[in-house]
Amino acid sequence: MEWPTLQEVHAYRQQVYRVVSSVIHAASEAEISNIGADSPYWALPMAMEHERIHVETSSVLIRELPLEHVSRPATWPAPHVPDSDDGDRSPTPPPIENPLVRVEGGVVRLGKPKDFPSFGWDNEYGSREFYVPSFEAAKHMVTNGEFLEFVADAGYARQELWSDEGWRWKMFRNVKKPQFWVSEG
Repeated sequence: MEWPTLQEVHAYRQQVYRVVSSVIHAASEAEISNIGADSPYWALPMAMEHERIHVETSSVLIRELPLEHVSRPATWPAPHVPDSDDGDRSPTPPPIENPLVRVEGGVVRLGKPKDFPSFGWDNEYGSREFYVPSFEAAKHMVTNGEFLEFVADAGYARQELWSDEGWRWKMFRNVKKPQFWVSEG
C-alpha cells in the first residue's frame, strides 16, 4: 500500500470539510438541536470529539520532544509583532491574587445518563460514586509566571510538595522543569 502525499491529505480534508459543512447547513434546527445516538447526525459530534482527542494527544506528545525536533507548521499564522518594537515596553501588570480555596469533601458521581442531550463516548455513561476528601485548589488557573516561581523556589526538589506517585514519576524521569521550557543563562 502506498501512502498519500501530504498535498493529497490536505485536499481530502478540504473535500470532507466542504461536505460536512454542507450537511450541517442543510439540516434544520430541529434535526441538529437535540442529537441523540439514534440520529444520523450523531456522527458529527462524534467526529469532532474524535478530532479533539487527536489534537490533545498530539500536543502532549509534541511537548515531550526535544525543541530541535519541533517546528511551526507552514500553514500556521505568524506570531503577532507589535507595531513598534522600540524596546519601550509597558510594565507587566501585577499578578492577580490567586489564593487557595477550600473545597469540601463529599460524594461525587461520575458518568452521564443515556438520555443526556449531548454526545458522549461509551465510557462516559453509567454511574459511579466516590468519596473525595476535602482539598484546596487555586481560585484561578495557575499561570506560567506562578509555575516559574514554583520551579525557581526548588519545587521540583521538594518531595513534600508532591504526591507519592508524582514524586516517583519525577524521580524516574529526572525532571527538573517542564520538558518544553528552555533554560536561559
